[in-house]
Amino acid sequence: MSLKHTLLDDESDFLNLEIEILPRNENDEISNYIIELLKTHIVLHWREIAKLVREKYTVSVERLQNILRDLVYSERIVELPCRFFTLSHVIERESLQDIISIVEMKVQRLNLSRCSPPLASSKYPIRFRISRSNGKEHRLMLMANPNFLSSETI
Repeated sequence: MSLKHTLLDDESDFLNLEIEILPRNENDEISNYIIELLKTHIVLHWREIAKLVREKYTVSVERLQNILRDLVYSERIVELPCRFFTLSHVIERESLQDIISIVEMKVQRLNLSRCSPPLASSKYPIRFRISRSNGKEHRLMLMANPNFLSSETI
């Protein structure tokens, strides 16, 4: 349902402007776009998702966070530690080592120095954290996980 408002100019009665205010209904479209992005990129960090979505849609950070939360709660996507996101079937099909290597590459490229608090979930299929090692290099450190023999730095 849209709201319509008619403006009449006092000086000229023949001028009749109509303004239509439409409700925001892009959330499903943005959700589907995020799913498509994750199909292409496998794993994306919150910053990457925000940048790519905001290039295409006018959306506030808060609204985008709510859309991502809804996707996580509906189990369409999975939140990994440090605000990385992937599709739920990627966790089941891909090797965890492949996922970790993608995340590690993104940590270096985005120059992440620490993990942000979780956006939607703190129950992760993979546990890792970002630690600082020699000089400026940030490393991804795996935490105890039954799929790995030991917690080691990758």
